[in-house]
Amino acid sequence: MSTTGSKLMKFALILLLLTSLVLAGLWQWRVHQEEKRVAEAVAEAQELLEAAQVDLAKAQESSAAQEAVVVTQAFAAGIYPQVVTGRRDDLDLAVRELVHLDDIVFVHLLGLEGEVVATSDQKLAETGEIGPRVQWALEVEELTHQPGATAGTVEVAVPIEAAGSQIGVVLVGYDVQMEK
Repeated sequence: MSTTGSKLMKFALILLLLTSLVLAGLWQWRVHQEEKRVAEAVAEAQELLEAAQVDLAKAQESSAAQEAVVVTQAFAAGIYPQVVTGRRDDLDLAVRELVHLDDIVFVHLLGLEGEVVATSDQKLAETGEIGPRVQWALEVEELTHQPGATAGTVEVAVPIEAAGSQIGVVLVGYDVQMEK
């Protein structure tokens, strides 16, 4: 009986060992599946976060572009009396003050023929010659904005009118990037 009992004991131990191995394998498989689900959930959350960040950046840029429009409109309205009366010193001062505001990249006040009335750009002030990047502003008949020459900027052009006819245009470059 001792050999039968010994065989039975060996069989029970082998069966116990195999059961333990199967249970350990199943536990490892379950852990692996959980890790896989967690990794997938983290990847999905990362994608959602990145999409939300892109949407937020677009919304902030759009908000900044709208702010640029409002600032430019207010500036154009504020300098109207100086433009009409031709007070060039006051216009130069107004341009210098505006360009000191955060996010203002440049300010140009141009006559209808492209003559520089006032500008924050020293080179443009010296040469008086506008380039093709500015030329578009002379053709606007109403408030217009477009992406700037530099990434993360917008350019806003506002015509200035007196007695029903356009006498000039204000062109403002505005930084719309939120990270500075």
